Parts: sequence; structure tokens; C-alpha cells
Amino acid sequence: MKGLVSVVVVAMGVIASASAQDIMIESIIGNGRMTFSGTLVGTTATVEWAASLTDVGQTNWNSLTNIVVTGNVMTNDIVKNATSMFFRVCGISYTNLMNGILAYYPFNANADDESGNGHTGTVSSATLTQDRFGATDAAYLFDGTNSQITAAGVEMSATNITIAFWSKRSDSDPNSFRWVVSHGTPAKDTGLHVGYRGSSQRFSFDFFEDGFDTPTVQTDLDGAWHSWTVTYNKSSQARSIYKDGSLIAFNTSSGKYAGSGTLYIGGAWTWPNTQFQGAIDDVRIYGRELSSNEVYALYIATRP
Repeated sequence: MKGLVSVVVVAMGVIASASAQDIMIESIIGNGRMTFSGTLVGTTATVEWAASLTDVGQTNWNSLTNIVVTGNVMTNDIVKNATSMFFRVCGISYTNLMNGILAYYPFNANADDESGNGHTGTVSSATLTQDRFGATDAAYLFDGTNSQITAAGVEMSATNITIAFWSKRSDSDPNSFRWVVSHGTPAKDTGLHVGYRGSSQRFSFDFFEDGFDTPTVQTDLDGAWHSWTVTYNKSSQARSIYKDGSLIAFNTSSGKYAGSGTLYIGGAWTWPNTQFQGAIDDVRIYGRELSSNEVYALYIATRP
């Protein structure tokens, strides 16, 4: 069953709205996630829910906040049994996590750029593997030696930057250098690399000789998938590192990032002994600085 906004119906059909925006809820896919069609923009949302037709008739609606939208999936942690609930949108204003995206690699059986910007990745020795949801051929496995994915034309020197990805590290040596994403050329403030910094056992967002490490050890040798997001504001030179949606480090770079050239996934350029060992998925490159709320929204919307 489908329907348009402005009508209150059972959750398996439509979310109704007092907003002028048109949105059609297509299905409830469980765990608080609803697919939709329509264009949603903004930063927040207010949705109300009722548990029964009796409550609907008595206008016993409860507020449901922190709605997250990514792609065509709407997510909320609270709704765990959505098929037995009723919903209405009281004011649509959503986080659109595709705004400002330069390149997006969900690794759906290939290294295509699904941002629409045409930065298709070239795969070298990396192999398809299961993602964090257990789906086959939905992430790439890197061997720590020769595996890499490269893409041309992803320019970040003139913009604010956000780099986000999921990774599952599989090597056993916490002292290994394991860079996940790099860009530009290896010289001060023209080379960007993100990942695990060897002997210090810290996670790093580095502009090559303009370093920035987490204050605490981050080895991630727990066999689990983790979400990492780094942001950079070109004007203020502020850099942030987020793990699993939470801010864990912040600093100001000494110079402005001015790198250009190839994007590398799975290592720091072609340098030996820096290649990532493990699985990588959902790599996103933005030409803007995501806010802390957006970073958390991205984590919630994409976690297993």
C-alpha cells in the first residue's frame, strides 16, 4: 500500500505530513528504517507516532525525533516494531547526507562512484568480500601489500573536506602503518592521508608533515567494523576525527591543504609498508565539512 503525504495511514503505507513537501513512504524495512521517494533537505525532523488506531482517534501522538535520511532510507533508533505503528510527519526538515558529495564508493560488487560525478575507481589486487551487514560482494578486502583502489579527478584543494568510511582491520601488528585513504602528492600540505599511524598506535588525519593524531591508542584489532569520519574547514584550518559517530580529536592545521591528484583507497599513495590490511566499505568524499550532528546521523544511518 502506498499513498501521498497529508493522510494518516498505517505505517506499512504512508507517513503523513503537515508539510508542503511531497514524500511517499514506500515500505517499512524494520529496525526503524523506512524507504521513501521524494527530495528531503535540511537538518532535523519531527515525526509523531501512535501505537494503535485508538490512539490515533484520540490524537495520542508521541514525538519521534532524530530522524536521519540517507539515500532513500529514513532511520530512527526508537522504532523497532514499525509495522504495528502509525506515523505522521509534523514538520519535514531532514538531514540530506548526499549534499556536497564529491565521490561515493558503496562497493556494490564494483568500485563505481555512485555520487554521479564519474570518479570510478580502478581496482588493483583488492577482492570483493562481505560487508558489515553480511552481504556478499559488498566491500573490498585489502591484503596489506599490493591491494589498492585509485580514482582520478577527486579535487579537494579548494574546498572544505569530509572523508568517511567503514573499515575492519585484520592484521595482528598494532605497530603497522595502515593508511585507509590518501590523496595528492607526498609533500607538506599537498598530501593527505588518513588511517593508523604505526608505532604510536594512533589514528591519524595528516597533511604530510602537518600531522594530527588521536590522543589515545586506536588499534581496532577487535575484529569489528568501525566508522571513521574526518573533517576539515579550509578557512579556520580546523580538523576533527570521529569514531563511530563520536568526536575523539580536534586540532588546527599549520597550513591549508593544497593537494591535487589521485585518490587512493587502501594505502598511502604507492608507498610500501603503508597499505591497509582488512576490509573497507562505504567510502564518502565530501566537498564540505559535515557538522557533528551530520557525522552522528551518518553513523546511525549506516551502522549494522
